[in-house]
Amino acid sequence: MYFNENKFIIDNGRKASSSGLIGLLIGIIMSLIFSFSWLGTIFFALFIGYIFLTGFWGGYKINFWFRKYKYRMPNLLWQSLRVPVIIAGIILGTLFWGFFEHFILLLGISTGYKSGPGMIAAQIILLPYIGKYYSKYIKFDDGY
Repeated sequence: MYFNENKFIIDNGRKASSSGLIGLLIGIIMSLIFSFSWLGTIFFALFIGYIFLTGFWGGYKINFWFRKYKYRMPNLLWQSLRVPVIIAGIILGTLFWGFFEHFILLLGISTGYKSGPGMIAAQIILLPYIGKYYSKYIKFDDGY
């Protein structure tokens, strides 16, 4: 079996979309608890979903970068520095870095090989469970 980069990237995109959907659900629940109006519920849920989606990308990318230092420093120091590094990544991710990462992934899928499926279909492909079946339905090769 060989390493499939498309499968790896799409799996990370699906994890990010899952994180965004969890944030959306938490935002809806919190807005119902605090009795927001329907417009406030929509905007608050979208805001929390955005925080979770972009925070995932920031934390993931910074952690991915920081892993190369695992064997260059003592294990205790690496483990203790990992938490502030991931928190810094989440903060950087919410400051449009995570949005940029997700948008570039959507562009790569939507304008990929054979003119791609389009932007909305690319986001559907990145949904956690539905995306795998939808990509087979439109005959998009996502590495599976």
